[in-house]
Amino acid sequence: MTPLLPNEKADERILLIYGIYTQGSQAAIEYATTEKHLNELHRALTEISDDKKTPPPLFQALIETSVENWVPGRSRLVGVRAIPDQRK
Repeated sequence: MTPLLPNEKADERILLIYGIYTQGSQAAIEYATTEKHLNELHRALTEISDDKKTPPPLFQALIETSVENWVPGRSRLVGVRAIPDQRK
């Protein structure tokens, strides 16, 4: 699960990346730092946005990976959801 959440300042965000195991966290970090996957994530987030042009400012993404011999394998985006900004 990878959520992008608000920081204590309105113009800044925090990206939290975590998995059930270390390998899941590693796979999510690699996903979030690969251009191909970032483009895929951007498209998925744009599709769920209200204007269908820009990704929602706050979101969660679920990424699945395989693990073999304690090494993460291929990762895939399972789903995304927008998070309402509770500070409004």
